[in-house]
Formats: sequence, structure tokens, C-alpha cells
Amino acid sequence: MTGLRNSGAPLATAAFALLIGWNTETLFSQVEPKVRLRTGMSQEWQPQSIEEMTKGAAVVLRARLTNRRSYLHTVREGVDYIATDYEVVQPQVIAGSLAVVSTSRPFEVATLIVSVGGGDVTVNGERIVESDPMRTEVTEGGEYLLFLRRFGPDPTRYALHHLGIFEIQGAQAIALAHNAEYGFKGVRQAAVNDLLKWIQSAQTTVK
Repeated sequence: MTGLRNSGAPLATAAFALLIGWNTETLFSQVEPKVRLRTGMSQEWQPQSIEEMTKGAAVVLRARLTNRRSYLHTVREGVDYIATDYEVVQPQVIAGSLAVVSTSRPFEVATLIVSVGGGDVTVNGERIVESDPMRTEVTEGGEYLLFLRRFGPDPTRYALHHLGIFEIQGAQAIALAHNAEYGFKGVRQAAVNDLLKWIQSAQTTVK
């Protein structure tokens, strides 16, 4: 499809999937001594095309992410990570469907939440900043194309499917994932309209 960029380099096979383990290394900022810097949790990343991502996602949205809130989540004693929630505003469904959840107020629909790894919290007077090693940061208030999966029992809460988040900058959609050309089978950046057409076309082939 025109507008989709390919590096021209051979794509790695699934056998060479990007695999980065849990990084327990903690660094202390030399600029701000009271700030602790951490690298968050990583995941195995098998390459998927945009078509495969569309079929695997519960919903694909075009939306803005606002009202950022970070918090510390404890997995078990001595093991925790920082997560950040964003409210989804002005959502436009490109593929899949959303569950409409009502609130106690008449005619009001519950706000959708997208959770991502990483963030900035203060615990016992110490500021902890954790980065996601798999992607660049989300810009609060930015417009994004989001491939989402359900996250937990709350029907209004979602997480990224296969690191599927593209920042919309003018007429272009740019992947936030590091090594996106590998993970998305050659696609790192595309014209927004071309990418939307590709997603919608993939949806029509879902059985």
C-alpha cells in the first residue's frame, strides 16, 4: 500500500523474537539525587503485521489520551512496577467494538481508561521514575491510533495490544514502539489515511 514505509532490510524471523527480561537495575539520578530511575518490565515480542494486530485487538481506536495518573503496582513482595492510566477522549472506533458502560447518572457513559507501563510516582518521600524499555513515552493530550485489548475485569479498562500505539502528527502516524519495523513487519511510519484504510480492510477479512 502506498504511504507505508519499509526499511528494505530483511525482516527477522519469529525465531529471533525480541526478548528482554526483567531489568532489576536501578539508577540514581546525578541531577536530582532524590530521584530513583528504573527500567520497567519487558515482554517477548513476536512480529505481527498490521492486519494480524487488527484481528488480535479487541478494538482499534483513534483518540486522545489525557488526565494521566501513575501508581505503583505490587506483583508480590519485593517485586513491583509503575503503571500509568490515561483517560480516552473523543474515541473513534476504527475496528472492533467497545462495550458501552453506563454510570449511576442518567445518559452518562463511563470513561474509558488505557493503562501502560512506566510512569512517575513518589513513595515515602522518594520520587521514582520508571521507563518502558519497549517504547517511547506517551504525550499527555496527544492524539493516537491505539490497538487495544481488555485489561482485567473492568469493561472500561484497556491495555495496548502488541505495543500497538501510533502517535498522529499531522498526516503521519508514527509508532512509539522501539524496533517497530521488526515488530510490525516493516511498518514504522505511515500516512494516517493509508493506515486507517489498511486497518478497516483487515477488519472485513475477519471471520
